[in-house]
Amino acid sequence: MIFKRLFRLARLINSVILFFTRAFYIHLTTSDSHLRRKKFAQNVSRHSRMALKALNIDLKVTNIPEKNKTYLLVSNHLGYLDIFALASTVPSLFVTSVEMKETPFLGFFTEMGGCMYVERRSRNNILNEIKEIEATLNDGFNIVLFPEGRSTNGERVHPFKKSLLMACANSEANIMPAVVNFKSVNGEPMSHKFRDWLCWYDDMPFLTAVWNATQIQHCHMCLDFLNVVQVNNDSSHKDVAAKAQQQIEEKFVPITI
Repeated sequence: MIFKRLFRLARLINSVILFFTRAFYIHLTTSDSHLRRKKFAQNVSRHSRMALKALNIDLKVTNIPEKNKTYLLVSNHLGYLDIFALASTVPSLFVTSVEMKETPFLGFFTEMGGCMYVERRSRNNILNEIKEIEATLNDGFNIVLFPEGRSTNGERVHPFKKSLLMACANSEANIMPAVVNFKSVNGEPMSHKFRDWLCWYDDMPFLTAVWNATQIQHCHMCLDFLNVVQVNNDSSHKDVAAKAQQQIEEKFVPITI
């Protein structure tokens, strides 16, 4: 068993090394910021597919967003596997926290992925952050936002942080809610037994979460894109958040067994 786990880990590390090699090449050779971001998003998408394959995760996707439209994608958040699922399906830029940027290794990882950073510990810069997301949407990039503001243990969807959802108000983009569920692991229905293999939450060290995932022999993961939520300047941020969260909660299957 340990040799199989080490083999899966080696495959995952290989995909990470290839990701960094390509990302660093893009960083060095692409001076145009728009093109660099586009290449970063495509690189994340390519290597996210490799990472899912390395961990024996079979991803089923429904209602994939149209390629000729731009969306602010909002999803529940169970850990880093959500990022692989969303990025592998829709090349996007991800919104993450300044704290993540300051974390060793993960900070460099997010920078090479073209992430956008928000300061969740303070609301003083919220208007500038909204304007930055709005400008990036208007520049034609899909953006992924996890409005719970943290990853969870899968028992429920936590209340959404609302302000950043209004970044769509002055753009042609709309909100596309998405829900991530784990259906089965190693031939058994998803349960608490497998939660720490798949979810990365609270104070669990990142490397522990990755090593836990190497126990997966086969996982069935689902990513469902839901109904568009339209936003304009007259929209209430509370109503917008409620509509998106309601759709996600209706399709989310809590890990309660």
